[in-house]
Amino acid sequence: AQRSVGAAGKPAGFIDSSDDPQAVEMLHANDPFLINAFFCAVVLFITSMTALGCWLDKRRWEMAVVLASYMVLIPGLFVKDFSFHIALVASWLRVRVTVTMPRGVVGPIRESTRSMVGLLWETGSHSGAIAIATFAVVVPLVKLCLLALGEAWRDSKSKERVRAARWSILAVQLVSKWASPDMFAFTLLYCLLRHLHHKPFIESLQTLDMGFTCYSIFCICSTASTLFVAVPRHASEDAFVSGRPWPCRHLRAGFAGTLALAGVWAFLFVRGITSPSLRMSLDMTLLQANMDLPGLVVTLTKSFNIEKWLEQDISVWKAAFDLLDWFQKDGDLNLFLAFVMLFGFCICLTAASVAASLGLALRAGFLRDRDKLLPRMVRALRHLAMLDVCATGFIVLCMAATIYRENGIVFALDRGVYWLVASEVAHYAVHHSALTLAAAASCRAEGGFDR
Repeated sequence: AQRSVGAAGKPAGFIDSSDDPQAVEMLHANDPFLINAFFCAVVLFITSMTALGCWLDKRRWEMAVVLASYMVLIPGLFVKDFSFHIALVASWLRVRVTVTMPRGVVGPIRESTRSMVGLLWETGSHSGAIAIATFAVVVPLVKLCLLALGEAWRDSKSKERVRAARWSILAVQLVSKWASPDMFAFTLLYCLLRHLHHKPFIESLQTLDMGFTCYSIFCICSTASTLFVAVPRHASEDAFVSGRPWPCRHLRAGFAGTLALAGVWAFLFVRGITSPSLRMSLDMTLLQANMDLPGLVVTLTKSFNIEKWLEQDISVWKAAFDLLDWFQKDGDLNLFLAFVMLFGFCICLTAASVAASLGLALRAGFLRDRDKLLPRMVRALRHLAMLDVCATGFIVLCMAATIYRENGIVFALDRGVYWLVASEVAHYAVHHSALTLAAAASCRAEGGFDR
């Protein structure tokens, strides 16, 4: 335990917010203004590279965005992603007990992606280290290698190489968003820690730093830009249409089945985003055992019923709008970026993906035209919708946070995660059902199968 005393022998007072200069100093973090300036510089760099790509070749501008996003990722792996500090404070008794003790040293916990992987591995949390390294390092490297292969063999005269290039590009588009779970883990960690802050007893300070900016912008730009990479096809190959013709009544029955699946998804989706998905608590038993808490602190905790404040939970819906509210109060652009990821990519694009799939199933079941744009839109929305990635982020956070258990900081999954996983299973079923109906309807139109 640590008892902090301020200048001239006065006790260090309670710090109200994370943007307080004292908080910035205590967190050993960058100044909020500097973080916002860096955010704007990164966005300007991405925009400039996109404009340069359009100027050099309007048909391949997306490759400039991919290149820029990887250039942003490199510093994002090494600079700090987040910092947080937790203390139990009783100012009138001149007592401040610091809970966070990274690597056995009293102070704020500050981690980058690289340092987090190393810390997890050293402390025996091998599964957490492998999970973070896989999503943050391995997935981006695999994407880059597959993209390079696809571009190298795109114009080959060999039919086999062109086919390999096509599958490489499709694989890139499929796995692109799976570099993002770590980002959602940091976002939810921030939300839980901020809710833990209760004046005048529990001081919880936190910030999302420059590493979060780089990593998040990489995830957004690389995922979106790879969807615009043209899929190569050999000149000798005809347009490939999967499936076989179905009678009209089967197509209509298929639409009814897809609609029923969408109804199941809607129920699971609403329950998933509104139910608590992650819990955090400070275990006073572990704190007292490992940190030799003063008896007075334990007595105050029980007398004022502070233990209930030490338990927090969060849902996707609540986290999204809390982030928006905090952005409006603090002006932190990283918080707005986190809101866009949770509300935009997790909630809105997931709902849009299911709606587009239903529209495609409706056209397949009742219309005879061959709309090529809608199937592409359905696939693009499915790749951009990140609720499945977010649910994985919850799991990654719980795996990684085991290293803080000895400090009494305990994370656990809540029921919302299971609803989210179930809703994503239904989402996948709606998506593939719609594409199957569209392929069958396309074959029917080709062969004039009308019965």
